[in-house]
Amino acid sequence: MGESSGPKSPEGKARIGRNGWNGGTRVLLRELSRVLRGQRDRLKEPSFD
Repeated sequence: MGESSGPKSPEGKARIGRNGWNGGTRVLLRELSRVLRGQRDRLKEPSFD
């Protein structure tokens, strides 16, 4: 038997196109958490307006 020549349907092509995507969400969520924590801390500080 020969080797697979890849997906033929649009759905299969879309699915295979995401194979190399490893996310990167952990780094993004870590940065978002850091920013939100900083904003929360600034909101807790007394205001001298």
